[in-house]
Amino acid sequence: AIVRAGRRRQGSFPVARAAAERAAALEPEGAEPQWQMGRLLELSGRGAEAGEHYRQSVERAPRNLVHLREWVRWLAAAGRLAEARDVAARIVALAPGDAEARGNLGSLALELGDLPAARRDLRAALAMSRGDDSVAIAARCIRALLAVPTDPEACIEARSLAERLVGLTGGGDPLSMLMLARAQAMLADPAARAALARADALLAAAAAEVREAAAAERAAAEAALQGSGMP
Repeated sequence: AIVRAGRRRQGSFPVARAAAERAAALEPEGAEPQWQMGRLLELSGRGAEAGEHYRQSVERAPRNLVHLREWVRWLAAAGRLAEARDVAARIVALAPGDAEARGNLGSLALELGDLPAARRDLRAALAMSRGDDSVAIAARCIRALLAVPTDPEACIEARSLAERLVGLTGGGDPLSMLMLARAQAMLADPAARAALARADALLAAAAAEVREAAAAERAAAEAALQGSGMP
């Protein structure tokens, strides 16, 4: 609150930082001032300096989920994926019913190349997810399942999930359609060409940032189709 007030009054980093430092002096063992300083540094474009403050906030409040999530995010952005995964596992232990937390743990496992753990955690996250969370987690789960194209059982599961994802998005999401096309192509399913054509039509009408975000998935779907041996 002190930091926010300082920023509202002056709108300057030095004033806000001074307020945060005063808060830390008043509460030298407190976690919140450290978290506030980390956020302040990031918002001012000094993200590299924020990590130590996030670390201290977690050290002082090891069960604070907000602080733990911020630390995971910072570690992942810094490329410290193994550490991020360890902290993400702590979050899951504290909040075992949190689908987003379990999905984040699975995503970090996927980035680290631990496919069995990634699939296990993303499946679990998907099973407990609701609403908008389901779409994002399903997409991550499909990627984990398709990471090994020579695994037919995983590809069949991915195709089923992709069909579900297309349904959840009303058939109007190009990324979901690309994932379906990719899964179908890996199974030599002739429907893959129609799904890819539909995805391309959706991309043609999409904003530039959507096309950019979907570029890698589009390339993967095309590669899977070419590798399928289908005409």
